[in-house]
Amino acid sequence: MCLHCRLFHHIVDTDRTGTKILQEMNRLRLPGEVTFMPLNRLDAQETYYPETSVLRPVCETFAAFTALHCCLAIK
Repeated sequence: MCLHCRLFHHIVDTDRTGTKILQEMNRLRLPGEVTFMPLNRLDAQETYYPETSVLRPVCETFAAFTALHCCLAIK
């Protein structure tokens, strides 16, 4: 897979939820950095994959996760 660190985004329902989580992390002075993907802000687009036997779309690997369907534009 060619995803690198992109699997570590936290999917939340709205940007307000992500803000509340981040405020709580800051209040607790937790170390590290987080990236939120709010579903209300994502704009899914149709993706066309090349025909090849070497690569496979990540959506085939994670097809069981319904939250990713919106993020990855799985129809």
